[in-house]
Amino acid sequence: MPVQRRVVVIGSGRVGGAAVGAIVATGCVEEVVVLNRHHGAACGQAADQADAAAWSVSSPVRVRAGGLEDLAGASLVVVTVGSLPRSQAPDGRREVAAANASILRPLLCEIASRSADAPVLISTNPVDAMVQVAATEFPFAPGRVLGTGTSLDSVRLRRVIADRFGVSVSSVEAVMLGEHGPAGFPLLSGASVGGARLADVARALPGAPGALADPESLREKANAIGWDIRRLKGATSAGIGQCIARIARAVVRDEMSVVPVSSFIPPGEGWDGVGDEAGVAVSVPCVVGAAGVIRRIPVHLDDWERECFRSSVEAVRATVAHIAPGP
Repeated sequence: MPVQRRVVVIGSGRVGGAAVGAIVATGCVEEVVVLNRHHGAACGQAADQADAAAWSVSSPVRVRAGGLEDLAGASLVVVTVGSLPRSQAPDGRREVAAANASILRPLLCEIASRSADAPVLISTNPVDAMVQVAATEFPFAPGRVLGTGTSLDSVRLRRVIADRFGVSVSSVEAVMLGEHGPAGFPLLSGASVGGARLADVARALPGAPGALADPESLREKANAIGWDIRRLKGATSAGIGQCIARIARAVVRDEMSVVPVSSFIPPGEGWDGVGDEAGVAVSVPCVVGAAGVIRRIPVHLDDWERECFRSSVEAVRATVAHIAPGP
């Protein structure tokens, strides 16, 4: 009997392994296939994750190593391979962008030829530039390519706000938008705690009024968390693995969930008046379902947020400009 819900994860390193484990834990798929250019590494990761999957109280998910032929019929293809930037500085990110584009292009060519309908979820950094390469150089349908983008940054922002307000992180609704990187910014005008606007909560909670005094400090704190983790343990994995699993669940179950993911915004579409003149891949709130990004949700930005969004667009374009055109 053919597998109805299969996710293929390309890359079996720290991020790929964390993604496989988190996807298995959701119970939303029947099979996860691990691919790696070193097949032995894929076999080892698959066997390890299969041990974990066997503990599931629900129907166990099959985890195995595979090959490019497994792309056919997949519900989702996740791409995690690539090198890490040496620093958060623009030069470090742009240098690795060119190298990772060269790694991804042959894989994207295989995905485009072998997997006609499955969305492609990219976590490789700099993720916005990689999404733009995939969406503009290969014959994927609009919305089919998406990146983890600011989904992880948004979780970090919620943690920062929860700490500053002294509330549970589960009570905070807030997202980061724009670039997954130093130019990303918090959409504070749309953020809330327990359904109440942040400004109202700041007036009501003792000691909280100063929490919103400097939006740049929230932005810097949220953006610094990933680099702090990398400095302390060498790389991030658990958080991004959970983000990949959350997006995978939205795709496989066709949830039509609203998630801040990176997608290519084509020329003329723009977003809140920014980016109309040329296409760019950045994160905005998107409805995510079985076909990938179903639509982008327009959100009103205040003056500070609009300027931040403009800076994010320019940052991504500058990174893409350092990537040599594909063959």
